[in-house]
Amino acid sequence: MRIAVTDANIFIDVIYIEIHSLFPKIGLEIYTTQNVLDELDDYQIQLLQQLIDDNVIVVYTFSEKELEEFSKFFIKRSLSLADHSVIFLAEKINAIVISGDGLVRTTCHERKLEVQGILWFLDECVDKTHLKHQQAHEKLTALMNYNKRLPAKDCEVRLHKWAENF
Repeated sequence: MRIAVTDANIFIDVIYIEIHSLFPKIGLEIYTTQNVLDELDDYQIQLLQQLIDDNVIVVYTFSEKELEEFSKFFIKRSLSLADHSVIFLAEKINAIVISGDGLVRTTCHERKLEVQGILWFLDECVDKTHLKHQQAHEKLTALMNYNKRLPAKDCEVRLHKWAENF
């Protein structure tokens, strides 16, 4: 099974459109860090807690040696501590990164890490038939109204494709 490290904005988006329960169905081992959870509010953590308790989402605990390495791991000043932790962990465990953050995505590309985003997550849910086309269309439409940083052209392509399959 492939391993993915997820950052806060992905959790925020999937919670907003109420598809966080689909994490166990996309065929990935999902990891995150405490630094990422620290960026979420209590409500978001509460919704993810069952997935954490069921080991669907693993909150990775760095060893003392890894903490020492991480304290020296600095990529870009504009990345948050949580962003650094995601990239550090992905490199450590040879995982893909799931992030919608532009700087995280650019940094992953520079470091030769595979990176995917929320649109990929929705595609996976549709491809694995965990979301019907109409549901995916509704979820993405709601997300576009909430998250203005989504790539509009890529969103429109999916909306059009999914609308054809209602």
